[in-house]
Amino acid sequence: MVIVEGIAISGEYVSKIKDKRFSIINKPTYEDLPSLNDPEKKERKVLLRVELADGVALDYYPNKTSLKVLSKNFSYEMDHWLGKSAEFMTTIQKIAGNDRNVLYVCDKDYK
Repeated sequence: MVIVEGIAISGEYVSKIKDKRFSIINKPTYEDLPSLNDPEKKERKVLLRVELADGVALDYYPNKTSLKVLSKNFSYEMDHWLGKSAEFMTTIQKIAGNDRNVLYVCDKDYK
């Protein structure tokens, strides 16, 4: 199976899949990306490559809430996250005036 590269996982995608578990398959890195609020500015974002339960591997840019959950469960040293598993959840939130599925990591104890 060949998967399109450079596509980040979204809340919309995850909201439609049944099994929301994932594994971190690459060491986390940082990227400088355009800010959602001001595309002229750059924001430093964590990039995780994750593999979903169905075997699909996609990029994931966790928000601060999800980073706190991952850090609490796996370590504040991101190199320790490689190979760890967790689960996504989605919730509907207003983004720029529109209801959208927003992606989070479930806050429960992982090993």
